[in-house]
Amino acid sequence: MSVLLLAFIIVLINSLITLIGTDTIASYAWSAYSRCIPGSHSGKVAQFKKLQIQALKTKTEMQGTSSQDEFAKWAKLRRRFDREVAEMEKITQDLSVFKAGFQAKFKTGIWAGTKGVRYFSSWWYGKQAVFYLPKGWFPYWVEYVLSFPKAPMGAVSSTIWFMAAERAIGEVLEVIAGQVKQYSAPKVTKDNVEEIPVSAGREL
Repeated sequence: MSVLLLAFIIVLINSLITLIGTDTIASYAWSAYSRCIPGSHSGKVAQFKKLQIQALKTKTEMQGTSSQDEFAKWAKLRRRFDREVAEMEKITQDLSVFKAGFQAKFKTGIWAGTKGVRYFSSWWYGKQAVFYLPKGWFPYWVEYVLSFPKAPMGAVSSTIWFMAAERAIGEVLEVIAGQVKQYSAPKVTKDNVEEIPVSAGREL
């Protein structure tokens, strides 16, 4: 695969991930992982659901018991309910720690597979010409800048090509995102104009 095409693909993937957001991608990845791949967290999720059902049942029974006429029974139910809630909070805390660790590792993998690959490719192909400029079309200093840092004089280096691709693809994605946002915004019609709050008009 040519450096020109490789750089374009790497930059496109990087730009799309930046546009979507690594936090959003990591959140979806966690949802898919927790549902599809069994692990230590699966048992805790099942235990949490079981405790949740038990706690709801205990609460319903406790609400149907008079704290004055049947105090002993009510107090027993209260202690059981508090214990179940405490166990649920402990499981929630453990799952939160597990989720945070998973997302941190996942985002590190994203960085290594995108930004890391981009920097490595730029270094690896640093001395290789992406393509050559027409001879005599540009002054010496332009050819020097475009060949920075190690490409042959008169050629465009991988570093410069990566930068140019990032700028071009970033601009295109920004325009597309703006168009999508514009078309997804609610349109003002005669039917819904009365539903728009007065404050919205003031902000405009």
